[in-house]
Amino acid sequence: HPEQSLMFAHLARSLEQRTTSKRSDETLCAATVMKLDVTHLLQIGDGTELEVADRRMEEFLKMVKRMPKGIIFHHNPRLQREGFRWAPSTLMGGRPGDFFRDFEKGVSSFYGSGLSVTYPAFVIGPVTRDYNDLVVVRVEDVRFQCYDIRRFPDQGMELPAWKMDAWYAIVMRPFSTDFAVDETDGILCVIQSPQVGDLLAGPSIGVQLKLDERVVVRCECRVRIKKMDFGGVNVNARIMGWGLKEDQEWLIL
Repeated sequence: HPEQSLMFAHLARSLEQRTTSKRSDETLCAATVMKLDVTHLLQIGDGTELEVADRRMEEFLKMVKRMPKGIIFHHNPRLQREGFRWAPSTLMGGRPGDFFRDFEKGVSSFYGSGLSVTYPAFVIGPVTRDYNDLVVVRVEDVRFQCYDIRRFPDQGMELPAWKMDAWYAIVMRPFSTDFAVDETDGILCVIQSPQVGDLLAGPSIGVQLKLDERVVVRCECRVRIKKMDFGGVNVNARIMGWGLKEDQEWLIL
């Protein structure tokens, strides 16, 4: 339904500056505007106001079915249930453009658990200690290139603890071709499958890779990625990373 995904993008843009005193009504209004059947939304009524709002948002997104793939990089609070952690808990109050990013580059189908997208990434791991700051180091051509990774928790929540011995993917929007722009948005994810440690064993240093199968990851938090000089990096913050190509496929849970 390409026209439905376009309607969702326009709706999200309209809701950026809107508010409501009862958040559970947001999806009722949104579904009505998109001419979707609100019957299933109205049947969700048990629980606190926030619980009802979140469950209605989950159901609303399942009804929309298709949305811009860049929605995963939004700055709004995120839903917390597995399979929906990429998704916003509200479309209101967002940054301009957050919910129709990269619309012209791809629309992702949503089947009720996880969103499939293609983006570049860094893969790091296995994590063996806690990081306050994090700098991913890669060999690119004949030199080291460093990327400062800043994590951002959801509103009212703490940053998620690092999972020891886990592999992580930092899924990111490509850097702008404008050389004056050295930052981009991303999400930090725990890799669920496949066993990437085996797949990454022994690759040539500096070679950008593409894994043959879709990688399933669990979204942990939003990050900001900035290029930086290798010489000024705190040694305790460094971790080596593998770069994956722009057309690597991800299932974001």
